[in-house]
Amino acid sequence: MKYKSKIDWWYAGIYVVLYACLFYCIAVGPIWPGMAFGIIILAFLPLCVLLHFVDTYYIFEGPCLRIHSWPFINRRIPYGNMAAIKKVNSFAGGASLSSQQIEIQYLKGKKTKTAYISPKGREEFMKKLMDRVDEERNGGKS
Repeated sequence: MKYKSKIDWWYAGIYVVLYACLFYCIAVGPIWPGMAFGIIILAFLPLCVLLHFVDTYYIFEGPCLRIHSWPFINRRIPYGNMAAIKKVNSFAGGASLSSQQIEIQYLKGKKTKTAYISPKGREEFMKKLMDRVDEERNGGKS
C-alpha cells in the first residue's frame, strides 16, 4: 500500500508565497536586465515544491520499506536493518513534509543512518511498520 506524506500548513504556505512572488515579478516585469533570469529561477522553485508535494510517498515493498521523494530520494530500507523507530516532532528534512514524523535509525554497512518520514495516518503506519520489523526479527513467525 502506498502512503502519501502528510503536508503541514506551513509547508504549503511556502508554495503559496513562491507563486505570489512569481506572479508579482511577472506582473511588474523586469525592472533591471538581470531580473529576467531571476524570474526564470523563481518559476522553477514552485515546480520543485509541487513535485515534492505529489511525489513523496512510502511503500511496504516486500522485505523493505521504500521511501520515495521525487528524483532525489529513492531509498529501500530492509526491515531487518531497522535498529530504532520512534515518533518525533521535528523539522528535519528529507522525505518528510510535516513536523509530525517517524524517525527510523537503520544500519547501512557498518554505519547507522537516520531517515525521517511523515506518512498520513502516522499511528496506523507505525503499527504496520513495527509489525513487519517484529516479523522479520522473529524469522517470519508472528
